[in-house]
Amino acid sequence: MKDRRLLVDANVSSGVFGEDPDFSPVRDVLFLGKPKPWSLAHGGKLTDELRAVDRVRRALVTLEQAGRTKQVPGADVEAETQRLLQTGLCQSNDVHVIAVARRSDARLLCSHDQALIEDFGNPALVNNPRGKVYKNKGHARLLRGDW
Repeated sequence: MKDRRLLVDANVSSGVFGEDPDFSPVRDVLFLGKPKPWSLAHGGKLTDELRAVDRVRRALVTLEQAGRTKQVPGADVEAETQRLLQTGLCQSNDVHVIAVARRSDARLLCSHDQALIEDFGNPALVNNPRGKVYKNKGHARLLRGDW
């Protein structure tokens, strides 16, 4: 996996960009590049959700300035969202997150939303490589990106 991109669902964004110890390894790879650098993928409705929280908005600006983001144009996210809705495969109400994953090649998701987690693990929706989910510090091994 060349470009390491991850997604942060709005339901954990305050923890990821706050002081939740479960997400300290995620902060390390995003802000410090340790042990390996990752970038944050976002776009469309997901960007709007992330920017709605002041702390997260400031973190997003910092990552953008450091070149650690991959922003998918909103029109691309919307077009992919519409394609996904037509398939009927998504069970969650976060189809836009799956759309960003598909358009950005992000294959790691930080979330606690069970329906979204199931969608992200569905190889018919996210594949090559298959999506992985980071929920807590016990998943830090996923940040090696060697899957």
